[in-house]
Amino acid sequence: MGKLLLLSLLFTLAGCSMFVPVIDVANVATETMQKAHRIKVAEINSASKYPEISARLGSITAYSCRKGLTDPPPTRGDALMQLRLNAVAIGADGIKDLAYNSDSNILFCINCWETVQVSGVAVKFLQ
Repeated sequence: MGKLLLLSLLFTLAGCSMFVPVIDVANVATETMQKAHRIKVAEINSASKYPEISARLGSITAYSCRKGLTDPPPTRGDALMQLRLNAVAIGADGIKDLAYNSDSNILFCINCWETVQVSGVAVKFLQ
């Protein structure tokens, strides 16, 4: 019985060997950060005006992650900056249908104690 439990635990942990990709913003070039700040963002059901979209580049997701006990707690602002940087990397002008998910559970599978997840659809605008 003990061996079966140990094997089950090992297979579970092996399946959880995924890590959350988090960009160290301190190492991001100034030009890239400026582009990230120019990304237009609209939350789901937002009434804000949005330029006409020429292409949907796909769904994107980013995280703010607290990996260690001494790390600062995850924030929506940090998660959004991570998402903006992901959008810049694929050539997007904006992100629509923005949605947040906060999870304060311990997430060993993604190497985080706490996370704030944000996702949306990366888009290009008509020029």
